[in-house]
Amino acid sequence: MVKKQVEYDASLWAQRDAEREKRFEAKLKRQAQQLGYKLVPIEEKPAA
Repeated sequence: MVKKQVEYDASLWAQRDAEREKRFEAKLKRQAQQLGYKLVPIEEKPAA
């Protein structure tokens, strides 16, 4: 922002966070597979 003299844009940070989360999930799945595990997402049940 200061270097390039651009206004702050929160959507850029949200996009970077989403990309970072995808990379983290892929890394976690890869590590689990190397250890012989398989990750399965938890399905949340709606509150009764």
